[in-house]
Amino acid sequence: MAGGVPLDSVQRYVIGLGLLSSSICCFLGFPCAEGFAVFLFRCTCVGFFSGNLVASLVGRPQLRIPAFRFALVSNSLASWLVSFWWCLGFGDWCILMFLEHAFMLVGVIVLLQGTGLVHHMIFTFAGSIVGFVGRDVDSFTMSPDERFLAQRAARVWIMMLVFTVFALVAGMSFAGYTFVDNLRQKAQVVWKVLTELDMSDPSKVGVSSMSGSTYLSSGNSSWMVHPGSHTSGFEQGSLSSASSDRRENEISFLRPDKPPFEDVSLVKEVGHGSFGRVYMGLWRGSAVAVKVIPWNPSRPTKSSPMKEAALSATLAHPNLVQTYKYSSKAVESDNDGTDAASAEQKHVWIVQEWCDLGTLGSWCTAPRRKGAGLVEVFSVCADIAAAGAYLHARGIIHGDLTSNNVLRKHDASPRGFLCKVCDFGLARVLGEAETQLLTTQLGTVSHMPPELFSIDKKQVAMTQKVDIYAMGMLLWQAVHGEFPFTNRSPAQIILSVAKGRTLELEGVPVDLKELYKKCVALNPARRPEFHVLSSAFIRYLENAQERNFNWRHLRISRLSTKCDRKKSYENYEWG
Repeated sequence: MAGGVPLDSVQRYVIGLGLLSSSICCFLGFPCAEGFAVFLFRCTCVGFFSGNLVASLVGRPQLRIPAFRFALVSNSLASWLVSFWWCLGFGDWCILMFLEHAFMLVGVIVLLQGTGLVHHMIFTFAGSIVGFVGRDVDSFTMSPDERFLAQRAARVWIMMLVFTVFALVAGMSFAGYTFVDNLRQKAQVVWKVLTELDMSDPSKVGVSSMSGSTYLSSGNSSWMVHPGSHTSGFEQGSLSSASSDRRENEISFLRPDKPPFEDVSLVKEVGHGSFGRVYMGLWRGSAVAVKVIPWNPSRPTKSSPMKEAALSATLAHPNLVQTYKYSSKAVESDNDGTDAASAEQKHVWIVQEWCDLGTLGSWCTAPRRKGAGLVEVFSVCADIAAAGAYLHARGIIHGDLTSNNVLRKHDASPRGFLCKVCDFGLARVLGEAETQLLTTQLGTVSHMPPELFSIDKKQVAMTQKVDIYAMGMLLWQAVHGEFPFTNRSPAQIILSVAKGRTLELEGVPVDLKELYKKCVALNPARRPEFHVLSSAFIRYLENAQERNFNWRHLRISRLSTKCDRKKSYENYEWG
């Protein structure tokens, strides 16, 4: 098979089972017949065996596919012979035919990818019907004792075929072969062919020839028949519209992914909190982050991990932590079964992109008010604003935008990392015409705007401007290099913010200070949108880089002038 197309595991399994069953049938023969009939039956078994053997040894599809077809045709001929010399009742024959056609169906789909399915099935079924109807029961010359033994042997033969078909289907299922989906797709193609080809009216069917190929048309559909092919023109050309349907429906062929606790291994714990634990894991050799969150569906919580996982899995942006897959599994509880709610305890696994440099909070440890440090602040804020603009465009309010929910991942940029927003446990989705949501679920106090601290209301209105306020606090933290309201308790923070007091951004350019004031404005309507912030930070970044380039160019020019002056002086002295 060097240089050829290798067989997949399911094909090898089907071939191996076919070789085994044909060998046993050839050895036993057919118990209902004797003499020349048994010889013919053994010839068909040898044909099935040799066809599968040749197909397993050759690598070229041009040779392998005819070998498979020869094996399947030999199997069909064996069904004809068995039907003609059948010595049991009609019910037993029906069971045999069901098993035989199931075996044929699986063989065509697995070995030939379904090509010629209808032809093989009709060829087998029609010949078996003719053989069974045309058999002459009175021509059997066996004695009653011989017939009794033959009937017992035939039933054993049927049981062997039952085992073969069962092993075949079970093996395919364990191998993950999408047998049902492939069968459904083939049935759709066949049905489209049968419904669009109207042979009752010859005027609607035309045959033409072009460039050595034959075209058969019916209504708005056409088939192209290539001469000299190993398959008939009907299946080789297929319907152009049917093949188009097949391509459009290929997404249905996808096999289901394994749950994360089957192919993801936990390496070490990297963080934990009231929500659960975060681990560094390995998914087929690649580093991933795995959030393991305890969850009880019967007990309401501040946030639902399954909702968080489902929401994050639908989002895709360079500045968002990507969620690859998620699932839940039941865990053993310590109670004796009397507490039904505890018995429903589960763990939700969320497999996400691994960000190797930790949180943005670990970066905000030193002031960055000027120079290269301020350029990094612009770059970081541009990343976060880009993620926020994407979320708001999708109608999503993050609800807890803090430095602990912004991760850093190493990249090849000058600053060496990219910022990615994560954690959608408190995120809310706005409806088509909604601009706010009533909620009692609040995020981190230090990043919450004053409108969420309404004392006289049980519920407060949350809008997308909540995230803008949090963006302003992130800007303050990145510039000052410390967490906002470090020396204050949550109660003090709430009282201060509710009275309209905000932190001052000091030691930065005036335009950046004004932008910060807009972000933390008391009136949510005065706060800008994320796309405005994104454009502003990118503009600041470009201007800073341009000034840095001009400064370097000026410095090089001054050094060059000094060198020229020194050279002139030396020439003058020694000239």
